[in-house]
Amino acid sequence: MKQITRLAVFAGVLCGIASPAAAQDPQWVRDLQAQVEAGAASAAQSIAAQLGQADRARARAERDRERAQRARESSRGPEYTEPFTRTVKLGPKGTIDLSTIAGDIRVTAGGGDDVKIEAMKHVRGANPEQGRAMLQDLQVQVDQRQGLLEIRTEFPRRTSSATVDYTLTVPAGTSVTLKTISGSLTIAGLKGDVSANSVSGDVTLRGSRS
Repeated sequence: MKQITRLAVFAGVLCGIASPAAAQDPQWVRDLQAQVEAGAASAAQSIAAQLGQADRARARAERDRERAQRARESSRGPEYTEPFTRTVKLGPKGTIDLSTIAGDIRVTAGGGDDVKIEAMKHVRGANPEQGRAMLQDLQVQVDQRQGLLEIRTEFPRRTSSATVDYTLTVPAGTSVTLKTISGSLTIAGLKGDVSANSVSGDVTLRGSRS
């Protein structure tokens, strides 16, 4: 790659030197210039082809990692789920701080002063007994004080396959801070301030301000 790049740069320099006086140059100079220009074009095509191959290789590697991850997850056994639901009175302009490691978060504006928290816990276990034990260890913690509602997820140490998906219906004037490492965030219809961060996932705002 470095050799091709140097060739392209050298060719560009030669072309730049020869071009201004091309009309007065003898035939052998014009022939040399044509050869250099042809070499530069060939080098550029080679560079573009190698860059395209690198992009395709990265895409294949990413797909392979995703397939390997799915294979590891499926090898841990069937999926077990458990819902979590809670309604909390927050007020028309409260603040919500929700943080999790893995799982999607969706927040939608509703009416009234209440926050409705709906969560679905997901784990994989070798058998139903292990699945129930893992779901019990996977905890949703809700803490409220002075207009602030904090929601945290406590993940069990013995599994990396656990996720919790959240759906919140909140007063339209609520301000939210949302954080997840692996998951997508969707916020719709909020008039309060929105801070949404996902390390690996999409962030979508619909009719809300950030």
